[in-house]
Amino acid sequence: MLGLLLVLATSAPRSFAATVFNSFGPGDSYGTTDSDITGPYQLGFQFAVDALGPDHALTQVVLPMNSVTTPATTNLFLAVDAGGAPGAVVANFPTINVLNALPGDIFSVAPLAPATLLAGQIYWLVNTPPSGIEVGWGNNGAGSYLPGAYRLGSTGPWTSFSSNVAFRIEATAVPEPSTALLFAFGLAALSCVRERATTLCV
Repeated sequence: MLGLLLVLATSAPRSFAATVFNSFGPGDSYGTTDSDITGPYQLGFQFAVDALGPDHALTQVVLPMNSVTTPATTNLFLAVDAGGAPGAVVANFPTINVLNALPGDIFSVAPLAPATLLAGQIYWLVNTPPSGIEVGWGNNGAGSYLPGAYRLGSTGPWTSFSSNVAFRIEATAVPEPSTALLFAFGLAALSCVRERATTLCV
């Protein structure tokens, strides 16, 4: 019994919080400049999930924004890479009310539905203010430029662009299938031990 419990303890799937991508400066610092977006234009930037790590369940995105027009709102979506531009949408987020001018505020938003980020995959975080609304996406003055793209409306072609915007992608690591399977076998074995007096487990 003790040996079986040790197996269960070591094989139980564990999930842990992780930062998949981060272009903020130390302590979530960012610069005094921004990358402006005026709807219906859309502006997005690339990030990659570590190919050597596990898949991740997206928990939230964090980014600095400021209002250029008042009042200002915007929406975000996360898309898989499609040949160097945003492709199929994998996550949408609630509308964000952007109230303050530069330097603005840091916003944390969770996806509206569960989304999995696959190891080794490139994704895009895209900012989409309504038509006529202009918001600023805070830059990290000390950070390197990120591959980006913009387009007019939701169906136009994407044009390459780069900037040093700040954002962070937070997620929870998804246990590997082999680990989850081992845990299931451990539970089944424990059940057999408990019922061995009356049941033959095969």
